Amino acid sequence: MKFTKFSIMFILFAFCLHMHASPVQDSSPNVDIPITEIPDSDDETLKPRMPSRQRICCTYDGEMLFIKFAISEGECTLCLESSENGTQIQYLDSSAPAYINVGKVENANLLILTSSGHTYIGCIY
Repeated sequence: MKFTKFSIMFILFAFCLHMHASPVQDSSPNVDIPITEIPDSDDETLKPRMPSRQRICCTYDGEMLFIKFAISEGECTLCLESSENGTQIQYLDSSAPAYINVGKVENANLLILTSSGHTYIGCIY
C-alpha cells in the first residue's frame, strides 16, 4: 500500500514539473515599462523626502497597455505620444487595473496625470 501511494505522488510530482518546464509560447512578449514620478518644481527645500510607496506596474504586449497602481490616486489622464500615431489621450481610474488598446507603437512617450496632482512618465521603445 505504501508503494502505491509513493508511486502516485511521484507521478503527480513529475507531471507538475513537466507542466512547469514547458510553458506556452507567446508570439508577443510583454515589455515592462519603467514609470517614474516627476517631482514638484515648487518644492524648493533641500531636505530629503520620504520615498513614495507608490508603484505603477506598466506593461506593453504589442497592442495593449496594462497599467496598475499600487495605491489609488483617483481619475487619471494618460497621454501617449508617438511619431507614427500622434497623440492619444485616454482616461482611466487608478483604483482598478486598466487594459488600454493603443495599437502598434514604437518610440512613444507616456505621460500619466493623476487627480492627486502627481505626474508620471515612461517610454515605449
